[in-house]
Amino acid sequence: MELEAFSGIDTFCTAYAGDPGTSPDEAFDLIFMMKEADWSALAAAWNDRAARWREGCVYILGHGPAHLCVPILERALFDEDRAVAAEAAIGYAELVLESGQPTRLSLAVRQQLSELLRLSSGPHLEPLRTLLESQRA
Repeated sequence: MELEAFSGIDTFCTAYAGDPGTSPDEAFDLIFMMKEADWSALAAAWNDRAARWREGCVYILGHGPAHLCVPILERALFDEDRAVAAEAAIGYAELVLESGQPTRLSLAVRQQLSELLRLSSGPHLEPLRTLLESQRA
């Protein structure tokens, strides 16, 4: 079974764990080339990888195909590591706003996003603020 796309994502995330300045360009391309086996490999690797690896991974997922990435990012919102959850929140908000799916967030997701926003600061959080405001309407 060839997992070329996942292997490239894994390589980026491993490098990111050691140096957050690692360029994500190739990983941004690879996320769109992943096949079912690649997605399965990512899911299987998730719990075995370090928090910095997961943080790099959610960064890439936040720029991938929404229908495949949003469910993974939603689970990552509840990651035990706050940096992973915060990065997931940004990518999740951007993808949900771009795709319009899901149209209504669950109460648990809204509460978690609100908490992550409360604990964080900076202009990069604007998509998160916009998403939460859209849910109040």
